[in-house]
Amino acid sequence: AYIDSTISSIVSQEGPFELYYHVQDGGSTDDTVKKLEKWLQILSDPECPLNRSNKLHFSYTCEKDDGMYDAINMGFEHLKPTPEAICSWINADDVLVGGALATVDKIFRTNQDASWLIGSVNGCARHQEELSQINIQYPRDIIAEGLCEHKNWRFIQQEGTFWTGRLRSNVGGVNAKLKLCGDWDLWRRFAIRATPIQVMWPLGRFRIHGDQLTSHSMRKYYEELSSIVPEDYRKKRLAEILSSAPEPTRLVFRPKRSEEHV
Repeated sequence: AYIDSTISSIVSQEGPFELYYHVQDGGSTDDTVKKLEKWLQILSDPECPLNRSNKLHFSYTCEKDDGMYDAINMGFEHLKPTPEAICSWINADDVLVGGALATVDKIFRTNQDASWLIGSVNGCARHQEELSQINIQYPRDIIAEGLCEHKNWRFIQQEGTFWTGRLRSNVGGVNAKLKLCGDWDLWRRFAIRATPIQVMWPLGRFRIHGDQLTSHSMRKYYEELSSIVPEDYRKKRLAEILSSAPEPTRLVFRPKRSEEHV
């Protein structure tokens, strides 16, 4: 129902970069594939305003997978990102905000040692009405100990988190054996190796509509999560970290509006 707005939010991004955008479909039986074929035709047209510079590469694949995270790994295998590539994924009901990719590109170009970055938490309703924006710092050791699970520390929003192909390769990508908490686990493994840069404004928006997988399975989500990092251990580590000095977060603040799309 929302994939057109998701795709539009990505292919309309402007900036001095080359964009490889792949949609991985698990064998949809609704109108998704028809919509993907239409987008492929539109974006393959040399006269398409969205692709006049030939810097946009759009593709899609329909094939069976063993769950969401298996599909994400399959998508990245299709793209085969280089170590220097900036990577992300977004679900088919969420969106990037205007200027997000130009901002991400600029931050990585001006911070040569950067491996990944996190945007602000930002939710929207069915028709993209903004519901909330939350700025909270994510110290590296808080992430690495698996505390960003909404009980001890707020979730890291997957929409608006970006990383290098090298970092993904170093940690082995998302764990395809997981069904619900794969992004939480990926951030935990990222943080073991690198400190994220935090962008204190939204890069993506999570659409809140009640049909998300985890909204119906929070008990199972925490069971899966606790099988990796037990709840008692997480509580203990939170107390220990807060009693000392957590590693400072690298922050990038919102630029002046005239600079947002630079």
